[in-house]
Amino acid sequence: MNLSTLVADTIESFKLDPSSKGLDLRVRAPNEMKVFADAGALSQVLWNLLRNASNATNHRGQITVTLHPHQDE
Repeated sequence: MNLSTLVADTIESFKLDPSSKGLDLRVRAPNEMKVFADAGALSQVLWNLLRNASNATNHRGQITVTLHPHQDE
């Protein structure tokens, strides 16, 4: 699964939710980041994090989700 796409899609859906209250939601991520995970569960976790962040952010504030690949040593 491409995590970057999942995050971008989840954020676009969250923008339609009334709790997003006009926030500026952004994604900083590589074009492709492959992970092995349950897409539905991961999307739900991200949605919950976005809801928590929106509750702690002023109306018309900004939330940025940043993805970094893990580098094995």
